[in-house]
Amino acid sequence: MKWSPDKSFESASEALDFIQDQFCFRHREWLWLPSESGLLLPRDGPPFIFRGECGGFETTVASKSRLETFRSLSEGDIRAWDRLFRTLCERFMLEDYGLNEAQAKALLQHYGLPTELIDFTWRGGHAMVFAAGGDAQSGRICVMPIGQNANPPLLADFSGHPWAHRAQMQDALGVIMPLGYEDLKSPKTRAHFGLTWIEFRISGPDCDFLREKFEGLTSLANDPSAGFLRHHIMECVEANGKLSPALTEWLLDRIPMTPRCYEVQRFEPPDVIVHNVPPAEFGAYDMQLEKDWTRRYLSSAYPDSSWSRMERFTWPRVHGTIVPDPRTFHGLSQSQ
Repeated sequence: MKWSPDKSFESASEALDFIQDQFCFRHREWLWLPSESGLLLPRDGPPFIFRGECGGFETTVASKSRLETFRSLSEGDIRAWDRLFRTLCERFMLEDYGLNEAQAKALLQHYGLPTELIDFTWRGGHAMVFAAGGDAQSGRICVMPIGQNANPPLLADFSGHPWAHRAQMQDALGVIMPLGYEDLKSPKTRAHFGLTWIEFRISGPDCDFLREKFEGLTSLANDPSAGFLRHHIMECVEANGKLSPALTEWLLDRIPMTPRCYEVQRFEPPDVIVHNVPPAEFGAYDMQLEKDWTRRYLSSAYPDSSWSRMERFTWPRVHGTIVPDPRTFHGLSQSQ
């Protein structure tokens, strides 16, 4: 059976008016929502969550379940990826981050790695931005009721996530669909969870306006957490050995290539206390150059070690100095 939306509109503005009128403005209540930790989480607001998609995908499943996600990897690479994923989760669950397992997975998901979570947001307007933020001529929004649903899916709320600044701006959350209901576009899932799918055309003026909003919501330069993932993947490779060239390229296509930057707060010998800051506070960086060096550090095709960047590194002794981790910043290209 060919997929079809519940509502269709000729413009993004018409679709947004409908969403705000039907789902955002008319309803507000106190919600008790199930989380992956098993706790019921209180939240005051509209009893709906929203997902925006740019383009006409036939299915909507978690990134971990998509056939194309791991297509370029061998069985050995997939096993190596599973080990790396578990190691990264464990790293973010240590005391300095203090995340639980659900939060750790949410952070990995938000910065490009596949998990069993499907991205949603609490705000219909944000969903519209994501639905129109690409190059497609049409966008889609899925509206999921959660306030009166007797058995809503499990939720991992990113919006209060302690280490995901960008997710807080997006009011983002992840949904874990139960077995048998993994595809948000299947008739069975749509009927069981009362989903409403809205489709609309993306005109030139709508695209220009929403693209600017999209760039603001997805900015990496203004995100102090953007460099975490690349940094810790390098640490994993330093400790456990290099990855195959294929797995390296797979990671490079997904994770942010931004420096991890710190502001020196004070010294408590032998330790230095730092505060994470956005890359924009440090200055310019070359994403392609960072990608090239990260490839050399991660891939078994190269002898380079990221740890060599730390051999002569010392923390500046001036409070307030902003400094990038040397493994994640290599200067500017010759063309800049």
